[in-house]
Amino acid sequence: MKFHSMRTLFSIIGTSNLAILPGNATMFIRQKTRPFADVLAALPKQRYSSVFVQLVISAIRARRMMSEQSATSKVDIAKYKKLLLDMREQLTEEVRALGNASLKSDHEPGAELADVGSDNFTQEVEIKLMAAEETRIRAIDTALSRLGQGTFGICKDCDKPVSEARLLALPFAQLCIACKEQHERRDAGLA
Repeated sequence: MKFHSMRTLFSIIGTSNLAILPGNATMFIRQKTRPFADVLAALPKQRYSSVFVQLVISAIRARRMMSEQSATSKVDIAKYKKLLLDMREQLTEEVRALGNASLKSDHEPGAELADVGSDNFTQEVEIKLMAAEETRIRAIDTALSRLGQGTFGICKDCDKPVSEARLLALPFAQLCIACKEQHERRDAGLA
């Protein structure tokens, strides 16, 4: 990327106050920006690398995230951190208990086939429950990471705040309700 391209970026997005944090690609723009289409249309008619276009889009998204009032600015972040850590601890205990239970084999050699089949079915259910709990633990770890990065409570798709009610019900939610519904419709083949 050339220097004149960065100067063009500054003039197009309406700011000369762009800070790039060392060691972090996150960009913070402190003044109001225009929509993506306006910015891209305002670029001079020459070829820009996809990196430059992504830089423009990232700068606009960062500005929008800062300008939108997130759900976490209204409530105490420590409350969500405690809630997430408590959930993680509880799920970890459940996974440990399920793991111990699924490893035990209560049937003895020569036991009836029905008992062995029932034990095997129970063991499969416990393993599936364990996998679901581990998936939730990974989601909680991601939420804790986002909390540390300052992006907790911001929808990954639309960059709008996730409602406080949704975060209280599902603190590791990464999508707002509208985007989650859209994902579910698409997954169901309805979109």
